[in-house]
Amino acid sequence: MNKSFLKKNNNKLYEKLMQEIAIMKKLDHPNIIKLLDVIDTAGYICIILEYASEGDLFEYILKDDKLDEN
Repeated sequence: MNKSFLKKNNNKLYEKLMQEIAIMKKLDHPNIIKLLDVIDTAGYICIILEYASEGDLFEYILKDDKLDEN
């Protein structure tokens, strides 16, 4: 993510991103994608996440049109 875009367009968006990264670093649950690393350069923030081979939950729900409780 481009830092200058985040700060120029909405400084609160940058703050929320930093908060989200801090929260994700603390999470450790088998059903939540893990935050593996954050690369913070002068111009960009790169977020490295665990690979989800089946895609995200939204795509899964769209594909099957419903989600069983189990």
